Amino acid sequence: MYDLVSIGTVVFDLFFKGESLTFEGERFELAIGGKYFVDTFYENLGGGATNVAVGAKKNGLQVGLAATIGDNVFKKLIMEKLDEQEIDHSLSLIEPDYYNVSAVLVAGSGDRTIVNYRSKNQMMYSTPEQFDKLSQTKMVYLANLPSISLDDRATMLKYFKDKSITTFANIGVADCKKPFAEIRNFLSNIDVLIINCHEFSEMVRKPYEEINFKEYVKDQYLGEFKDLILIVTDGTNGSYGYYDGKVFFEPAVVAEVVDATGAGDAYTAGFISEYFKSKDVQAGMHNGAKYSSEIVSRVRSN
Repeated sequence: MYDLVSIGTVVFDLFFKGESLTFEGERFELAIGGKYFVDTFYENLGGGATNVAVGAKKNGLQVGLAATIGDNVFKKLIMEKLDEQEIDHSLSLIEPDYYNVSAVLVAGSGDRTIVNYRSKNQMMYSTPEQFDKLSQTKMVYLANLPSISLDDRATMLKYFKDKSITTFANIGVADCKKPFAEIRNFLSNIDVLIINCHEFSEMVRKPYEEINFKEYVKDQYLGEFKDLILIVTDGTNGSYGYYDGKVFFEPAVVAEVVDATGAGDAYTAGFISEYFKSKDVQAGMHNGAKYSSEIVSRVRSN
């Protein structure tokens, strides 16, 4: 029995960092045909579900990762790294000719630009036998899966909810821009939605600058989902939680940013891990902020 099954993607990330990667303002400026020699290179696993699985394991949970792993040159490396982190990957699906690889350019500030290639043939859990294996857990986290329809994701979440498994989920900007009628069934099968402020803004069709997160925004915009715990992160501005008529606020933990990759996933892992133990929204937010600051203050390969 797992404490958490994390469902989503696993990405093989190649990181490059160095002063030769010139940038202006908020953009890298690389010449077409140019060659750049960097000072730092490292590799690691990424992807929302993988980052959350690793973070939850480091926070003391027994974790299973359910993701598509390509049967290619990266398979052995991916599984070795998961084994090093003591992440059970027996739930993952093996798909021939599937690739999910990123080149990550890291600026001196820790911000990064990602170039990702992802095959279109990502597999999806759909059979009763697969669902039964995934349900041997107390909690499920469903990471953003834009290549899988919201209806298919909602079907999976409903299966878990019907078995009284606590469901956590994230939804990306692309899905947030879809008609709300398509989003409704997805949200109705989630116990805890963890989303950033810009994703929330897109979902509720309201400019970020016009949303007062200090108010109980769940009733204003998502009032039909009475039992939903809503967590909204806002970077260095902190995070907000909304549940049972209460607004929770947690300031961001100040840290020197070395590598901002996976900061949101780290927050999610920290929140889920503490909420599993205490069922306390504020304590979960505090642990999320704390663990996220630890992740951004060091190189990911450590």
